[in-house]
This record gives sequence, C-alpha cells and structure tokens, in this order.
Amino acid sequence: MAGRHGEFGGMAANTVEELRTKAGAADSIRALCGLIRSSGRGDLLSLVLGHLDDESEEVVLCVARTVLTVAPSMSREHVLQRLGQLINSQVPAIRVGAAQTIVLHQPQWAPEVLRWLARKGDAARLYLSALGWAGQVDAVPVLMEQLGTECHGRVAGASLALIVGSDPARDGWLGIRPAPGNAATEGVLDVADDSIPETDPDANLPWPDRVAFEAWWNARQGQFSNGIRYLAGRPVERDWLSVILMSGPLAWRPLAAEHRQCLAGGALFPVGLRADAQRSRFAELAS
Repeated sequence: MAGRHGEFGGMAANTVEELRTKAGAADSIRALCGLIRSSGRGDLLSLVLGHLDDESEEVVLCVARTVLTVAPSMSREHVLQRLGQLINSQVPAIRVGAAQTIVLHQPQWAPEVLRWLARKGDAARLYLSALGWAGQVDAVPVLMEQLGTECHGRVAGASLALIVGSDPARDGWLGIRPAPGNAATEGVLDVADDSIPETDPDANLPWPDRVAFEAWWNARQGQFSNGIRYLAGRPVERDWLSVILMSGPLAWRPLAAEHRQCLAGGALFPVGLRADAQRSRFAELAS
C-alpha cells in the first residue's frame, strides 16, 4: 500500500488511521515509517518521532532512517546518537542498517564511522561495503588490496563497481575463485575467527580479477576526483540518479532512490514494485 499510495485516492490517509488504532505495536510503527517514506509525507513524522527511544532496535532504525530521508532539515543530534548506538548492536542486520543510514544520509559522520569499522576486527565485510556506499574514490586503493582475497574479494569488487560504475564482465576484470591457501589470499582483513559460515553472503557476487581491474582503473582514474561522492561512476546528482532508477542494475537502484529522495524531496521511488508498475511512474523522475 505504501508503494502504490498515489494510485488510489485517500489510501494513504486511510492507512494512517488504521495504523493509529495499533499505536505502539512494532509492526505498525515500521509500517507507518514505510508509508511516510514512500509518500514523502514529512507532516506525519510526529506520529513516529517518539519511538526513537523504543526498546526495539528495528523500530529505532526505521524511525531514524525515516527522519533522515524525509526531513533532512530537522535536528539530527538525537537521531545520530541512536544510530551510533545501533552500530554496536548484537544483531548483524541492525549494525548494517545503522551504518548504511549514517554513511548514505549523514556524510559528515561517514569518515568517523568508516574509521571505527576499519579498527573493528569483526567488521571487515561491513567496512568494505560501507566504502562503496560512501562513494569516495580515495577508497579505491583500499578496496583493490582485497580483490585477490578469498574472504573479501567479491564484496570489495562490488563496492568498487558501485563507486566507479564498472561491470567486471563488460570491462574485462571478471576473475575466478582463488585457490585457498595460495598467495592470492594474502592481505585478508582480520576477522574474529576463521570458521566457515553456514551461508555465503557473497554467493551472488562475481569473483574479480585484481590485475585486470588495476589495468582498467589506471586507464580511467583521471576521470574521477577526490572529494566528490560517486554512485555508479558519476557524481551523486539528481538527473544521474533518475537514470539509474530507470535503467541501472537492480543492486544500485535502492541506493539511487534514497539519494534522490534526500536531494529532491517528495516520495521515495518504489524500486520494490513490479517492473510495469515502476515504468508507469518514470514520469515522476523528470519532475
């Protein structure tokens, strides 16, 4: 309902009233946050602000992200304080969400978060992902160091692609899985232990070739500048974000939608809807 709120007259208002009857329920608070973000209704923030101090970390994360994306001019001190606490959560998904929210929507705090993650031995993968979200080309050397490692090569490659807009298959730096225990695994970031996880979080990511990427980067790094935030190879600007939303890779589109809402205001583009429903709303991206 949040994603298609504009298709049926009065649906957003009716949904808000329904959720009011369930005030305090965690599911209802998260649903209301989703509706506020999807519709861009900053006037409804008062309904959820009190839950920044909720006992549920998931609720706090939802409320904080809603404030930072829908009301960028609102005082952020308490929001950022709560997000900083969530980065220490025992729940991996909460840590990831809190770090991503700060890096995407409070870039002034991003360097501090990145330094903290770099020092934290059990946060190597999150650190490499966060470098991609931050979109700074000065992170390219750090990420390249990890390209040949078995533990983190794929997530480092994904972050590099997110920053510079290069596709490993298209641009010739698609590799093969390195053999365990060879020189290619040297330089792996410290992790809490060397146990094999039950599931591979990077199973759907391609294996990169470090040498080939370095060659690609050496030929093109002059096109990029330090101090500019990039997404998919171009500065984070409204028109480029619209292009990504209409034709970019699926993995990049949710980030483009969040950036665009912060820059342009209004509703969050519904990247979770079916393709035909999204196409019917492409006209909104030109407004």
